[in-house]
Amino acid sequence: MMNDYNKVFDDFWRDIVCNPDGSLNSEQVKKELADFKFVMDQVPKVYCHVTGGVLSKVMYPAEVVIASADQNFNTQLELEIKERKEDGEL
Repeated sequence: MMNDYNKVFDDFWRDIVCNPDGSLNSEQVKKELADFKFVMDQVPKVYCHVTGGVLSKVMYPAEVVIASADQNFNTQLELEIKERKEDGEL
């Protein structure tokens, strides 16, 4: 039985990081890993920002990040409305 990571490799990575003879293209692997490192460094910053500091790791399902971002946005909107009402602006 093939592990999920083997299926991901076969379905996604093989054509990107392997030579036509099936051997690994080490230079291409290094490029892909450098790109992946960039993503691993940047994504947590975005998650942290859009969720108000609630999420800061890369391995969250998209729906979790979206729900947390929506909740943060709604909380910030409610606070802004409350402040404007208190200031007599609304």
